[in-house]
Amino acid sequence: MAAAVDPLSVDVDLEVTIDGRQCAVWNENDHVVVNAPTLATARAVLKGVEALPLDQTRLAARLAEADLAVELRVRHAPVARLGGRVVPSLLADLAGYDADISLRGVAVAAWRALL
Repeated sequence: MAAAVDPLSVDVDLEVTIDGRQCAVWNENDHVVVNAPTLATARAVLKGVEALPLDQTRLAARLAEADLAVELRVRHAPVARLGGRVVPSLLADLAGYDADISLRGVAVAAWRALL
């Protein structure tokens, strides 16, 4: 029998530069938020995750075990969530990702880019 894992507590408030663009990273309740300024930067974030030595399925499982979720936002519009208590969306499931992808969030982010 596996030992129970205590929930992981993360407290973060920082800025990172990805492809020359500033992204804010902070925590809200039970998840870590990565806020990208553009959809292209968000895609670069996802490419960075794909380059990790841990495949996406195992990463999602480890986050779920720690009861921690990561939310990717673009211009403060939530576009994807991965990890604890996240139910994969149909679109993400069809693409082979264990994440919740929000088409509404993508549309809102694209609209905000036009303003």
